[in-house]
Amino acid sequence: MSDEGRKSRKSIVNVLFLAVGLALFIFLLVRLDPQTIGERLREVGWFFVPAFLCYVGNLFFATLTWHATVDPKRSNATIIELWQAFWAGHALNAVTPGGGAGEVLKASLLRGKLEGKELVASIIRYNGINLAVTAGTGVLGAAVCFLFLDIPRDATGLILGVSVVVFFLILLLFWWIHSGAVSHVVRVARRLPFIKIDQRAELIEKAQEVDQRLSDFVRTQPRRLARSISLSFCVRLLQIAETGFLLLPLMATEQVLLLAILMQVASNLIVWIAALVPARIGVMEGGNVGLFEMAGLDPVVAFTVVIAKRFRMILGVAIGLVLGSRVVGHQASQPSPKDS
Repeated sequence: MSDEGRKSRKSIVNVLFLAVGLALFIFLLVRLDPQTIGERLREVGWFFVPAFLCYVGNLFFATLTWHATVDPKRSNATIIELWQAFWAGHALNAVTPGGGAGEVLKASLLRGKLEGKELVASIIRYNGINLAVTAGTGVLGAAVCFLFLDIPRDATGLILGVSVVVFFLILLLFWWIHSGAVSHVVRVARRLPFIKIDQRAELIEKAQEVDQRLSDFVRTQPRRLARSISLSFCVRLLQIAETGFLLLPLMATEQVLLLAILMQVASNLIVWIAALVPARIGVMEGGNVGLFEMAGLDPVVAFTVVIAKRFRMILGVAIGLVLGSRVVGHQASQPSPKDS
């Protein structure tokens, strides 16, 4: 199949998922009454500010997590440069299906700042640690909610069950990564008739070196590994705090913190399960609304919190793309080696 044919098929799939998500979003919006949702959004008011600050802190701690996975001997990138690249990549991931485009953008923005193989290895390390910590805290958070949250066990039990299944699937993924996942992917890809790979032997050699660096990091950098895990855990806490600030003005209950944990765990699961839906439009709202209905809570509250997060996402994406464009502009203004 030609490159044009593959891109066309991918575009059709993306449009189909987007259409389904939008249809679900509109259905929920009409069903829950736009006017009521607007009133609840006004109730959020200034609580949006600390929630957004939690989001910014989340991105900063995520950048520190990434920085902890980078070998300083192979990098001259500063924290600010990593933060700009991370935010720009995060912005692109937020609006594209699959979340791969943002990783490519991060790599392009750090061109010349981070040695190529180390850049690939550090992105894989970061995403692996982020995935593991998210899954682990998801099981812990769901278990705490199952034991202590005063709502029907059908809701908390479902989230706990799915979290446990996802956790074991991620353990299986880590075993695969430890056995040389990058090399496996390249070997499989080169056998597929619709993927054209030039310089296959050189690419496999590079993949094997990346696999070796991933293995070496776990074995030789225990302190950096522990630091990255701790920082990633802080990211999870800030995500819960953001959800809590948005819930606080909408629910007169002492269990806001536990509900924030439950919503965040459910949202993380939806992000993984609905990875092909652009921005998880519709499915994020539908999943949280369904969770609140199972729990006997007001579904409008769940929809309102997700909508407030979408406003946050729009603002965050705009800032991220501005940061990314500034870096690209700076790179373009630098003289090329031929000019020097």
